[in-house]
This record gives sequence, C-alpha cells and structure tokens, in this order.
Amino acid sequence: MVSEPVPALEGSAPVTPMLRQYHEAKAQARDALLLFRLGDFYELFYEDAKIASHILGITLTSRAKGDDRVPMAGVPYHAARQYVARLVAAGHKVAICDQVEEPGPGKQLVRREIVRLVTPGTLLDEDHLEARTALWLASIAVDGPRAALALLDASTGELRALPAGSFESVVDELSRARPREVLLPEDLLGTPAAASVRRASGAVRVEGRPARSDAEPLLRRHLGVATLDGYGIRDPLVISAAAEALAYLQETQRSAARHVVGIAVEHPADALWIDPSAVQNLELFRGPDGRREGTLLATIDRTVTAAGGRLLSRWIAAPLTDPAGIGARLDAVEELSQASVLREDLREALSGVLDLERLLGRLAVGQSAPRDLAGLRASLASMPGLAALLEGRTASRLRALAPPLRAPAALRELLEKALADEMPAGREPGFVRPGYRRDLDELTDLAQGGRAAIAALEAKEKARTGIQSLKVRYNRVSGFYLEVTKANLHLVPGDYQRRSSTVGAERFITPSLAEHEASVLSAEERRAALELEIFEELRTAILERSADLRACAAAAAEADALLSFARIACECGWTRPLVDGSDVLEVAGGRHPVVERALLLSGEGPFVPNDLSLDGERRLVVLTGPNMAGKSTAMRQVALIVVLAQSGSFVPAARVRIGLVDRLFTRVGAADDLARGQSTFMVEMAECARILHQATPRSLLILDEVGRGTSTFDGLALAWAIAEHLHDAVGARTLFASHYHELCDLSREKPRAVNLTMAVTEVDGRIVFLRKVVAGAASRSYGIQVAKLAGLPEIVLRRAREILANLEAQELDEGGRPALSGARSRRRAQLGLFSPPAGPPAPAPSNPLADDLRKLDLTRTTPLDALLWLHEQQKKLRE
Repeated sequence: MVSEPVPALEGSAPVTPMLRQYHEAKAQARDALLLFRLGDFYELFYEDAKIASHILGITLTSRAKGDDRVPMAGVPYHAARQYVARLVAAGHKVAICDQVEEPGPGKQLVRREIVRLVTPGTLLDEDHLEARTALWLASIAVDGPRAALALLDASTGELRALPAGSFESVVDELSRARPREVLLPEDLLGTPAAASVRRASGAVRVEGRPARSDAEPLLRRHLGVATLDGYGIRDPLVISAAAEALAYLQETQRSAARHVVGIAVEHPADALWIDPSAVQNLELFRGPDGRREGTLLATIDRTVTAAGGRLLSRWIAAPLTDPAGIGARLDAVEELSQASVLREDLREALSGVLDLERLLGRLAVGQSAPRDLAGLRASLASMPGLAALLEGRTASRLRALAPPLRAPAALRELLEKALADEMPAGREPGFVRPGYRRDLDELTDLAQGGRAAIAALEAKEKARTGIQSLKVRYNRVSGFYLEVTKANLHLVPGDYQRRSSTVGAERFITPSLAEHEASVLSAEERRAALELEIFEELRTAILERSADLRACAAAAAEADALLSFARIACECGWTRPLVDGSDVLEVAGGRHPVVERALLLSGEGPFVPNDLSLDGERRLVVLTGPNMAGKSTAMRQVALIVVLAQSGSFVPAARVRIGLVDRLFTRVGAADDLARGQSTFMVEMAECARILHQATPRSLLILDEVGRGTSTFDGLALAWAIAEHLHDAVGARTLFASHYHELCDLSREKPRAVNLTMAVTEVDGRIVFLRKVVAGAASRSYGIQVAKLAGLPEIVLRRAREILANLEAQELDEGGRPALSGARSRRRAQLGLFSPPAGPPAPAPSNPLADDLRKLDLTRTTPLDALLWLHEQQKKLRE
C-alpha cells in the first residue's frame, strides 16, 4: 500500500520552514507513511494523515497553508510504538522522522532525519512480536522458469536460502513459512504470479524491488569473505534472493545489520517435506480460525523460553530424515524423561534466560536500551548452572550443549562490573555501576551537588520573598526557572528577570540560579554523553562476541526444546518410537494427541486407541465407515505420530515403528477457491494430481473422501483409478478413507490393498460409534442416522429413508453387489427418486437362462456339449 505523494511545493503558497522540512523528508519515503516528530507528538500530513486517521481512529484536523488547509493527524511520542505496529499490521510501510538534536533556547528549527523504516517484515519492537513465532521476510528472485527463495528473520538475523526450482515450488515454501512480508521483482507486481504469492504466503505486504547488479559483492562484503563457496551458494539466483533480503533490512533499519552473520542453505532431502495442504489439514501450527490454540504445536509446547518455542516449531515444520539424528534426540528425551529432578532443575535454570536471539538483533540494529544489557547479564548468569546440569550426561546431545553455555563467561563478568543493579527507563542516565568509571563518578557527584544547591536556593528564595508557593522547575526548552503564581507577582523582587509566561504563572531567572544552572546542565550533559559512550562500548563488546552468544543462545534453546519433548512425554504417557530405514509403518495403541487432550479437558471420557500397520505387503488401506465414526481422526493421528517421531519426540502410542517417511501429503476436505476461480472439486483434483506426481514409495499419504465433489459415478471412478495408480505405480504408504464401499473390492484385485472399517453398533435403533478400527469393510454408511443426530427434521429424515429404499432396490446388479471390476457388468433401472414407493420392492423376476447356467457343471462338460448347450439356449431365446 502506498500513500499518495504530497502536493509539490513549487508554485504553491509559502510554507513554514517546518513544513518545508517535512516535504524534504517525505521525498525520501514516498511509499511510506511519514511520522514527523514535533515536540511530544508524531504528526502525519496530507494523505498520510487521512490513512492513519482511518486505521487508528484518531482525529483528523487541518492547518492553514495560504488559501488551503493541510490535513494532519498526530499520535503521542511516548505511545508511538503501538500506533506504528497497527499501521504496519495493516500492510503499510512507516517512516520514522525523528529529531536528531535537542531543542534549546534560540533554536527555531531542530534537525530531523528519517531514522528507520518499519515494515511488516522488519518490525523489531518486542512488545508487538509473537515471541514463539519467527518473523520471516521473504525475498524471491526469478529468472525465466526458475525461481529462488530466501527467508530472513529480521529479529534474530537468521538468513536461510533454498535451492532454486520452479516458481510453484517457491510458492509452496511460502505457504509453509507464512512470511509477514514478501519482496518480489517489481515487474511481477500486478501479475497472477504476485497474486499467488500473496495468497499462499498470507503476507500483509508484497513489495516490488528492482533487480540488483551487486548481489554477490554485497553478500561477500557483509559476511567478510572472498567467496560464498563456504556457505554452499553458487547459484546467482539464490545469491540474488539472499542479497535482496539483506539489503532491504539494511535500508529499513539504517544499519549494517551486523546480526546477520551467515547464510544457511536448506536442502529438501534433509527433512521430511510436509505438503502445505498437510500443514493446514493436520493443524500443525494454526487452526481453521488462524489461531494457535488447538493445534499440535500448542498441545505439545512445554518450552520455557521464546527461543526454545521457536526451535520446537522449526523441528515440527521440518522433521529429520536421518535415523542417527532422530536417535540422538530420542536418547536425550529418554534420559530427561527418566529424571524428574533434572527436568525441574533445567526448567528453573531456563526460566532466567531471556530471548537472546532477538536481544542481539536489537543491539545490532541500534534499537536497544540499557535494559537489554541488563537482560543479557541476567541471562548469562543462568548459563553456568544450566551447563552444570548437562555436563556428564549419557545422551550425546545433552553433553554437547554444555560447552557453548559456558563460552560467554568473560562477557558476563564485564556486564556485572559495568551495570548498576537497577536500570532506568529508556536511555536515561544511571545505568552504569558506581565505581566502573572514575570520570563518570565525578560528573555524577557534580550534577547531584548542583541539584542540591538548586534545592537549597529554592528554600532561600521562599524565605527571602515570602512566596511559599515558589518553585524551581526545569524543562528542556527553558532550562531552570523560578515559577511564581500571578497572585504573588507583587512580591517578586527587582532582581528577578522574566523568562516566560503561562496562563496562571510567570517564570523568572536570577543570576544565582543561572550560575547553578550552567554548572548542573554542563555536568548532566557531560554525564549523559559519557554514559552513552559507555553504552556504545558495551554494545560493541557484545557484538564482537556475538558468535559465542549465538552458540550459547542456540544451546539453551535446544535444551529447552528437548526438555519440552520430555515433559509432554511424561505428562501424557508417551513412548519412544523406533525409526529406521525399513518400509514399515506400525502403530499399536495410537492416539491423536490434540483430540486426546481435548477429551481430557472436557471430561468426555478417554480416547479410544487404535492399531494400524503398513509394510511391503500392505501399502494401501481402504478405510470405510459412517460419518462421525472417527475415520479422519484415525488417519490424522498416524500422520501426527510420524511428524512427532521424526522430530525426535516420543509419541502417543503403546508401540511405534516407522520406516523413514520422506514426504507427507494429505487430501482432506476442500472448499471453493474463489480467488482463483476454482470449484471445490477442482481444488480436490489439483491436490490429487500433486500427490500422484510428487509422492514416492517412502511417502505417507492421507486421502479422505476423494471424489465426493462431483457426481457419484464420476467420483467413484476417479477414486478407484487414483487408488489403483497409488497401489500399482507409486507404491506409497496410503490411508484411503471413503464412503464408496465399492472401493473395498480393490482388495480382491490388488495384493497389497487391505480393508479396514470403523466399528459401529446399533442400540435400540440408535447408532453407537465405537471409535475402533477393525478389519473388514463397512456395509452401511448410516448417513440418515448421523443426520438425525445433527437434528434434521423428522419429515426430511422420513423422505430420505424412502429415497434410500429406492436406491438400494434399483441401484444394484442382479447379484445385489456393486460391480466395478472388469469381470462384471451392470444393468441399471431408471431411478424413481421423486415418487415414494407404493410398497415393498417387488422381487426380481426369474431368469431361466441364468438358472440353467448355474446348473451347468463345467467340470464334466466337453467342448462339444457346451456348444450344443449354447445352441439350445439360443433356440429358446428366439422362440
């Protein structure tokens, strides 16, 4: 979103110096809403003011400019952060134009500059960030059919790049990463490609950027290397995407972005690839309403720190495909799960650790304050105890975390020596510990002594003048002054010099007060300047040790994530899975972690566990059963167990063995995609096509109700053909739920297909769902019974039963069976859907030919006898 340009100055009525200064700043940020600092407010003018007034609900006013009025709106300086966050959340870029020098006597116009740009992908205000969610800024580079993607978390400096591929593959990754902002080649803005990017990413802002010619030099210069080969990056397209993200961060923050210290190149084969539809359908991170509650992550997250929560989310988003790596995590979780005292001690130690990753980010871009230094000091104080708890552990992953936690010991000692116990607000003086710098102590004593003298002067003047309400006050514009109410002006001595007036009082200065003022202000200004110098020295010292600090922060986050796995395992009775290189997927007593917790919290009873097994001889499970019986839950819990196991977590089951899964797909539910003009069925078929093209024998597929978006026969035919292809050509481990009971015939023709069904029973005419997966095929769908449970009117249910009777009487072949396989033929009667049956269906008429054929004993019939029999039957038919 771009605000309209402000009116040109040329040829317009004369403007004030301040408004001219505004125009000069606005010319540097025409695509942003400009917040212009005026005293205690940030003001917006012209179209910016109108936009901000609408979004923020603040008053829109105006001021005269010649014969015209200039629209304006303002927000208080001290509360600006919340207003900026709201503008950014609405998709705007915001430019902060601040005063870069102090106002003072005689200064008619202070110098102002744009100090930073704030965008959805570069908002670093910790009060308006989701602590446990990465803040991704995505950058896309395109060259013909190829595209590359880089992801940068501006709050932590993490920069990731993916190998170049098709534009569609980049869009897939965007839907998984869900960045807040996307940078796109400017020539793609307004195209269907840009629309697909916005739709898939959910980004609130998509910005067009011109192509860079200095991408590789920019990255090499920033990282301080002669070549990028050490980072595994050689593709110019990948380099362009990463460089654009870095350049954008530097541009918006007006800083070198020193917290970006490397590039991690991700390779899809290193992780279980979870299809974007699966991420959504399995509700790994967000529910249908976009909220975190009720998701897998919310259910299992027992992390103590924000960084640990973000790491846990990354583990779930990209489970491992290396059995050794999975085993190492499981070893750590097992050791922690068996030591309750250790778990509690670790939790206590981690509770003192702040978000070091984002704290370093704020320090790097110059948006930090002394409180951040104090937070770092407190966090580092927790690290030795945390390291001591992990040293000497049996699990290799736990032992490996201890050394990085001890590395920043020298920095911790420096901060303890330099920082006062109590921190002032903002960047006010007073954060340096007395005794750290002698010259600062001297200035502090001088400033405090001067203020004491001023307080004594106030008492002296009260006694001399008899004005008991007299006060010595101070502000940045007027300095120190004596304030006398107008009722006491007749008592003012002749040596009082008037400085300014207010509605109810006059302000005065005396030679003695001016002398004290000069002494105090000089000392306080020098003290503030020296403390700022010390702050910058400490900030530099911290950034010089950023590598150690990052390793320390990463170790603490990993300890937290592993502890979270152990805590949920102990709370819920989860067991260690076996993950190997086989083709087995065996779950005994499996439970859906989210549904089980919901049942526990609601008091609705225990979750019914289920078994399921797939291997080289069983690749396709056809799961049938009525609606609400639990088919979707049974299938999804298998997928969630795989995700948890390959992430290194224990799982909700009695016993689990998983042959590594490389890709996870789901085809569950659908809705119209109006933005792309696609119907529900089109969306469904597109997802199926994606699965058929991309799945491998090591993939896990969850397909629910394929073909239901079209006519019965078309849907059944497609479902059958898709299942056949998955069995014969793809060979992936597949769970295929359907109401097409005819699909159960696949098990007769396909050796690796098996039938399972959800057990149900009827009690006094009521359907009872047992929630149990059992061998076999469903004989009925119980749709009308489910509709009754949903509250449909009885008249509708009665009519549905009549229509069902017609269908069941007339839709079957002569043998009363569905006929799909090639060896069968089907004869159909016209359906009488619109007239209720007059009575019970008439019995099928006898067929003499069929009767004679059944009686014929083929084992004793010679070819000549068979020919004679056929001749006789033909003769009967002709008669």
